[in-house]
Amino acid sequence: MFNLSRKWMTIVLAVWAIKLILVPLPPLTADFLSWVSGSQQIFNLLISGKLPSVGTFGVYIALQILLTPFYWLWTLLPIQHLTLAEMVVHPSLARYSLMYVMKIPIIVCDFLTGLLAFNLVGRLNTSRARKAFLSWHLNPFNWYWLYWFTTMDIVAAVIVLLAVQYGINRKWSYCGMCLSLATILRLYPILLVPFFVVYALWVERQAPTRALVHFASAFVVPIFVGMVFQGFVSGSFAAVVNTLLQFPATQPELPDILGFHLASLFTLTPFLLVLQLYVSFWRWKKNTALVLLVLAPLLVFFASGTSFGLHFIWASALLSIYYALDNDLLLFSLAFLSGFLSPITTGPLFTHYFGWDLTYQGGQPVIDLLGPCMSGVHYGTKITYLLKLNLSRLRGS
Repeated sequence: MFNLSRKWMTIVLAVWAIKLILVPLPPLTADFLSWVSGSQQIFNLLISGKLPSVGTFGVYIALQILLTPFYWLWTLLPIQHLTLAEMVVHPSLARYSLMYVMKIPIIVCDFLTGLLAFNLVGRLNTSRARKAFLSWHLNPFNWYWLYWFTTMDIVAAVIVLLAVQYGINRKWSYCGMCLSLATILRLYPILLVPFFVVYALWVERQAPTRALVHFASAFVVPIFVGMVFQGFVSGSFAAVVNTLLQFPATQPELPDILGFHLASLFTLTPFLLVLQLYVSFWRWKKNTALVLLVLAPLLVFFASGTSFGLHFIWASALLSIYYALDNDLLLFSLAFLSGFLSPITTGPLFTHYFGWDLTYQGGQPVIDLLGPCMSGVHYGTKITYLLKLNLSRLRGS
């Protein structure tokens, strides 16, 4: 299928061996552990005959529900099941097995992302499909954020790729449903909805209304069903709506998607997204691939908002596809090498994992000086990618 030589197949297998070695490492932040803890609480609720509510578990309830079957699977293992607090402090078979089982969604979605990248490029240029597959799997940026930092964003990101696949196939009901599920998991994909609409208007010139109705209804129904279910659990549909409206206040990281404040009531991301939507619809070539149309708002989001590297995993697969089509090795390498080095070039991280004491006379870790530099390079490559993509797709270019 992938037409890989023996050398490249050996390299891919070696990379997967490294990934599987990284799986049992404890995550670098408490995010993943809090989701595991949430899945444990949901599991305990279910076995006591109760249902989880969004008011209790917040914006990450869908991710925690997703992880609950894997926590249940871990409880079936014939080992001593320690508490989460005990496993964090003491390395044990229980901890390593928990990490392996709870990261199954990440492992599966990592593999599926490579397959989808291969397939999406193959539809446009069969000779370059292998490059997309390899550039995803051999990218150390992906290794770090998926297996060491342990971001669950890859689950929603691969569902967005499925939405792209269905959009290209003009199966708008499946496309809308995938985008809806991704939004329920991680909210950010809702920013992509207008760009899928633009693509539908381009390719469905004969019956655009029918396509948009299928897409919109399939997008709205899963969200509405989820809200009705939560209304049943909470005893009040109005209470669920109120909880959702309170998310920006109760989940302080959510306003970050609005980007930098240009004035008291004016933030950068919405302004640039509307500008990008206008340019895409009115100024881009109508034969632009859906992959590139979806990549543009993600680059706007990551270039204008206060997002983190874990969120950039959304763009990573799409940039692997773009690299396979565009063949700009320098920019691709700079983007992901700087994105990989930026979070790990910190003294505390190196001291914790490697025991290196890299300090100079003032007491500040020398390695810390590289962090801001790498972050600047990474930010610059995102802006460059956004400009390059827009300039290359303008009519007459």
